[in-house]
Amino acid sequence: MHSIQTTVERTMHQAENEGRTALQEQGFGVLTEIDVAVTFKPEFGIERTPLKTVGVCTPQFAHEALQADPSAALLLPCNVVLEPAGPAPESRWSIRVSS
Repeated sequence: MHSIQTTVERTMHQAENEGRTALQEQGFGVLTEIDVAVTFKPEFGIERTPLKTVGVCTPQFAHEALQADPSAALLLPCNVVLEPAGPAPESRWSIRVSS
């Protein structure tokens, strides 16, 4: 899949907060949030490493896209994924954005 990716030397909490701030500064709002590891355990009995997906969009651009072509909804929201980037997940996180 195509994405834009960066790796940061931060705790998960720091990486998520800084990512949210950067997105907000660019006019993005959060529409959805899924903590996959937390959801999978009680729902399916599956344990996995931390993984959080945040669905974001710029409201005006999303509105214009939907007016031009309602099937643009298939591409919304843009997903931002936060996951460990190596064996020490407490300090190194990968942030990927769908493109």
